[in-house]
Amino acid sequence: MSQSVLIINNDPSFIAKTAEILLRKVPDMQIAAASNRDEAIALLQKDKTIDTIIMPLSIPRVADGYIFLAKVANKLIPSKNIVVLAQKINEQIEHSVKMYGIEHLYTTAEMNIVAQEFRFGTFEKKQLPGFDTRKVQEALNEVMGPIGPFIFEKSYKFCKSANDITLLVEKIIDEIGDREKAMQFYRLCAAAA
Repeated sequence: MSQSVLIINNDPSFIAKTAEILLRKVPDMQIAAASNRDEAIALLQKDKTIDTIIMPLSIPRVADGYIFLAKVANKLIPSKNIVVLAQKINEQIEHSVKMYGIEHLYTTAEMNIVAQEFRFGTFEKKQLPGFDTRKVQEALNEVMGPIGPFIFEKSYKFCKSANDITLLVEKIIDEIGDREKAMQFYRLCAAAA
């Protein structure tokens, strides 16, 4: 059974880009879109096949996001299936979404990580910022053995920046190819963070 996702955002280009990223990783995913909280609630009440929501807090105002979460989390859809995106995550935002039982809080720049979670059928928040490329390389070498350095070098050249760990990890996962080894690598990276 394919996954069904509702993307909520008042910016059509955000919806299109998010759908593109998700479909690149999970081609058979069903995607619905809503531009505001009322439209999203109506869709959720009508379409019971939607199993996950991806949304920013501001739809279009931050208050709308919180009102939506209050009406929906664990009522129309389990809170564990709601992914909240924020431009920047701070302690206040983290605390606020946790009040609704939301476990999946990502920056908008981490949308590729969200797509990887869908691809592998998992939802585990990975805190990758703040950990260095050496730890990524060690995790890769542990999983891939002697070909690890070649995969790392190829992926690192593609990223062109040691500061973009999220992109580097995503590129390495794509290069690994094997689902089990990719998940093993991903878990090692998350544990090292």
